[in-house]
Amino acid sequence: MADKNIDKSLIEDFISGLYKVNDFITEFDPDIVIFPIRGAVPINDMLRIIDRNNILSRDTEYLYSSSSVYRVNDVIRDSFKNLLKEYHVPGEKIKILTIDEVVSGHSLAREAKYIRMGLLDYINSNPYLSEKNLEDIVLKSVAIVDTRYQKQGKPLQKGYLKMLKQDLVYEVPVRENIVMDKPQYCPVKMKRKDLHTYYPEMERFEVSIDYLNLLRYVASVVGENLKLVPLQNPEAVHSSERFVPEKYKSKSFDHKLNVV
Repeated sequence: MADKNIDKSLIEDFISGLYKVNDFITEFDPDIVIFPIRGAVPINDMLRIIDRNNILSRDTEYLYSSSSVYRVNDVIRDSFKNLLKEYHVPGEKIKILTIDEVVSGHSLAREAKYIRMGLLDYINSNPYLSEKNLEDIVLKSVAIVDTRYQKQGKPLQKGYLKMLKQDLVYEVPVRENIVMDKPQYCPVKMKRKDLHTYYPEMERFEVSIDYLNLLRYVASVVGENLKLVPLQNPEAVHSSERFVPEKYKSKSFDHKLNVV
């Protein structure tokens, strides 16, 4: 059953929002879908439950963009540059979609800023590219918006509002983001640097009973058998760390994964 601390009507409203996310993925038809760590990781599994083929038919990567990540702005910028170096073919178009959680919009605006800087770094470092090739790399974000913030009368961040006006964001409002800021719903546990920050590395992949119960409930609402859903695995998440420069990682990093 679902977590007793969460109103089932909130889960069902969240699922309705994810159907809209899924529809937009189909409409935008991205080549790559990026899920920021930590918050968007459980959203990936839920989208797989809703429509597994829509996600599995595309390249999926993970971006360490949490504000608690050590030198997060540099990590975003350099990781995105490295991602483009691997995926983009000069002269060809590529579409990239990020799936983000939004409260005030500050984190998404910051992430988009440094993704853009990484894009420019990539263009400027490639002798076969120039600014005219910027239109070949199409960036878009889906914002799953927790509307409680706005209902409290708090304003959305100006940078985020600017992105909306520029049609860089597709908004999906939900009554409450049921997985946001809930460690039990995020399998990816990062390697701690100190009391307040983490390295952009996965220390372990931990699937809690609470998380499985939530996914089972989502599957029951959708009419899916969770046993048949190809959920995420630690190696897929860990693989995305190839884009993170070694200078941002812990010197004692152990490549042996601890799967719980």
